[in-house]
Amino acid sequence: MKKSQLKTFILAALVAALPVSSPAAPLEGRLSLGYSDTTGNTEEEKINFDFNLKERRSDKFNLLYDGLFHYGKSAGDISADKKKLGVIGEFVKNPKNSIYVEAGGLKDRFAGYETRLNFGLGYYKTIIAEQNKNLKAQAGLEITKEDYTDSTSNTYRWLKLGLIGDKRVGENIKVLGSISLGTPRSDFEDRYEIDYSLGTLFAVNSRIDLETRYISTYRRTPLVAGKEKTDSTFITNLVYKM
Repeated sequence: MKKSQLKTFILAALVAALPVSSPAAPLEGRLSLGYSDTTGNTEEEKINFDFNLKERRSDKFNLLYDGLFHYGKSAGDISADKKKLGVIGEFVKNPKNSIYVEAGGLKDRFAGYETRLNFGLGYYKTIIAEQNKNLKAQAGLEITKEDYTDSTSNTYRWLKLGLIGDKRVGENIKVLGSISLGTPRSDFEDRYEIDYSLGTLFAVNSRIDLETRYISTYRRTPLVAGKEKTDSTFITNLVYKM
């Protein structure tokens, strides 16, 4: 990816977020960007861009937007190309309980996905909500339509369980973590998936953070023959807080 293409992508991503905001319901959340370009004896290029945004439409309804773009190139060959986009509608019952509906899409040829479309609904439960630590649980049902890089496809019904939390361990340091388990209705012993991440967030000022994060996905059975069961990524991002 050329530097001009990088600038175009970042600008397009920022512009895409603008139409969903309004003076009465400004967007809140974060935009994260990491980029490295190595030349010389090693030719390698990496970009990580992701966002998590929230739009409060009323006291009882929120729209949540999330997405990512991970791209890598080594010795002239593409080594990573993952794109993901999702939207969640959250219906708030009270400060600790809410119901959600979600829809999204994923493209990750290196993991075996040509495309993956999902639609689901579920329940959020806030377990801890304090100034220095937070913990939220999720339980839901999801339907996915999956097309694989070997020209096969399938449709699954999933049970999704997860936890996400953070804890402040210093004046400007926060530890972040999440784990999600997905088990399909059929072949759950061979097809379950586990996603987890662990990271740290260093507050630079009121608008900028520096984030380091380890992300891993384990699939009991690889999507396509020849793929590994586990995909892991370590990223360092500059975070802009809205």
